[in-house]
Amino acid sequence: MSDELTAVQQEILEVAESNPELSNGEIAEQVGARIPNVRDVRSAHDLEQPAEASGASDDDDSVLDELNEVQEAILEAAAADPELTNAEIADQVGARITNVRDTRAAYADEVDVEPATGGDAGGEPSAGGTQTRDLAILVGVVVLLLVLGLALGGL
Repeated sequence: MSDELTAVQQEILEVAESNPELSNGEIAEQVGARIPNVRDVRSAHDLEQPAEASGASDDDDSVLDELNEVQEAILEAAAADPELTNAEIADQVGARITNVRDTRAAYADEVDVEPATGGDAGGEPSAGGTQTRDLAILVGVVVLLLVLGLALGGL
């Protein structure tokens, strides 16, 4: 089956086999993949992450059974790096920021994952998100001016 794997999937498989104690989030960060991809590869090759690597205790099993895959990925990413903002986790796991915020808030006490303080734990946009949006607008304006300049200069 390894013949059918992409280069990233093969790298995930190699890291998971050589470091079974690593969480899905740690492997994803190491190989530059998304947590759901790591989880899928591990599952397909019977290389499930150890319970202690997920950041959950035995008492948390009932809570984790209730989670969908996206919520699980969110909590794994938050446990792997509590300093990540909701926007960073959303990008990493392919979820909406509001889903990340709500999941972290709902399950923080039960799986010992607190939302990072970074401006995006609540309903307000983070400073980083505002800066990114402002930069995108600025780039768009510059491109528009260049195109107009070329069009007018060519007439």
